[in-house]
Amino acid sequence: MTTRTLENRLQKLLSAKEKQEQVLEIEMARIERSLYDCLATEERWQRIKEQALHALREARRRADLEQNARYSAYLPHVRAQIRRCCSEGAALKEARERVREKLNEVMQSRKMLEKYRERLLRELSARREKAEERVLDSHALQRFLEARPETP
Repeated sequence: MTTRTLENRLQKLLSAKEKQEQVLEIEMARIERSLYDCLATEERWQRIKEQALHALREARRRADLEQNARYSAYLPHVRAQIRRCCSEGAALKEARERVREKLNEVMQSRKMLEKYRERLLRELSARREKAEERVLDSHALQRFLEARPETP
């Protein structure tokens, strides 16, 4: 395998890793946004629950049976929404952690490939320099031998 071929393969691998990294970063941003929305929704439901509990206490204090029944029936729905938000948030946090781990793996892999590529390029450069030196030395020796007067 030629050095140019190896260098091209490494570049293709690096490009693939960079693309994979970008896809994972986009996925991470999507999850973060969904988690933010989920937490905001949970906070809204918590406020609704507090308001409903306050209204229920007021209805009981006033002995308003109709309002008491309405809020008593409404609170299980609100609590279910809060539980749904909590479980959705937990699932999103797990997904975020999985994507974060995968992203770290891809980043480490890319960095390793970059270091390997840099080392390979340094080695190739050193080989070229040595080959050029040998060629120059050969030419210099050739000129020296040609310029030397012949002795009988």
